[in-house]
Amino acid sequence: MAVLPTDWARRRLEARACTALGRPVAIARLRVGIFGEVTLDRVSVAAPGHGSDPWLKAPRARLDVGLASLLFGRGE
Repeated sequence: MAVLPTDWARRRLEARACTALGRPVAIARLRVGIFGEVTLDRVSVAAPGHGSDPWLKAPRARLDVGLASLLFGRGE
């Protein structure tokens, strides 16, 4: 159950992942639960130069990062 609007955080995390990995990363939805757990839905990482052909797909992923770390950009 998400308790906060998270599109801002999703876009920020997606951009950081693209920069860190050097390849396109897409995250369909980011959810933050009432206890601060962060869940990503439909994550894909593309091969370099093949943005439309992801080499990694995950229907759901959980991050080991707290809500405060995510909001303040300390989720590296």
